Amino acid sequence: MGLSLNCIEFIFDKKFVKNKNILFIGDHRISFDKFSSYHIKKFNLDESINQDLRKSKINGIEQKKFLKKLFQNFGYKDLYYLENFSSENIDFRINLSEENATKNISKKFGIVIDNSTSIYASNIINGLKNIFELIDLNGFLKTGLDPMSFNRFPMQTSPETLLDILVCHGFDPEIFIEEIFRKKKSIKRKYKLNYFEKHNLITNHLNFNQFFFHIIFLMKNYFFSKKNKNRNIYASDYIKLKKENFKGLRNSIQVKKIRDHTNQNKFNWKNNFFFRFIKDLINRLSLFIETRGRVVITFEAKKLDIDHNFKQNSSTIYYSLLNDN
Repeated sequence: MGLSLNCIEFIFDKKFVKNKNILFIGDHRISFDKFSSYHIKKFNLDESINQDLRKSKINGIEQKKFLKKLFQNFGYKDLYYLENFSSENIDFRINLSEENATKNISKKFGIVIDNSTSIYASNIINGLKNIFELIDLNGFLKTGLDPMSFNRFPMQTSPETLLDILVCHGFDPEIFIEEIFRKKKSIKRKYKLNYFEKHNLITNHLNFNQFFFHIIFLMKNYFFSKKNKNRNIYASDYIKLKKENFKGLRNSIQVKKIRDHTNQNKFNWKNNFFFRFIKDLINRLSLFIETRGRVVITFEAKKLDIDHNFKQNSSTIYYSLLNDN
């Protein structure tokens, strides 16, 4: 997930933390368009901050410089990035799925912004444990889940299971259902744990306004999403592709990137006012529907200097209540 205004506010609100180093798990790119007047006032920023924000979106290096300066104004010391690829703005290259992958990183961090990156790991337990090791005592972790995606993450947990993992590893978490905007303060409220039923739908947790826009969001995606014109593959193809290390699929992705870039340059939108206006209007409407029709589950957790010696639940809370001793 991108870096939202809520993430910036989370970092600002935790500026009292003793360890002043911040770590991003993932190359989180800024996902908001501007600092609202509320945030400019709260963060005590100059009005020119939004001009600097736009300039910083050129590349990862400029964004890192911008965020580092911003966080230093909050009172922090430094900003680091951890990813599974190499780039100029990445400080640590780690495969989170591997056991003890972060053992050679001696530095600890007071703030760790994971934002679901660990959930991309094929071994989510190893991914989370690797991150936990990097957080200093009394430091803070922010992560989340996407309840509206069914094939985005390799092994996405339920909110209740991730809560149990955090608690069993010495964290004190809170869970929120959050509606994130690009230009204003997000709307969030506490998530009610499910323990009385096997499961319930995300729609059970939406207010009427969110539910209404969620229906519009689903209809928009069903009728207007681009149809996939790429090669279809099925489970029966997978063994052969795996043996070839997905060579054919890698080539297809590279061709698609080149084709998309070529199509962008076929028509110069910038020099045609009418089409630029229409395109901008459609994009704004699409973004309006998407931000109001989607929610995410966010976790904010503090690492405690306490070993509860808890045993992790064998399953969901529902089945653990029935079966665990």
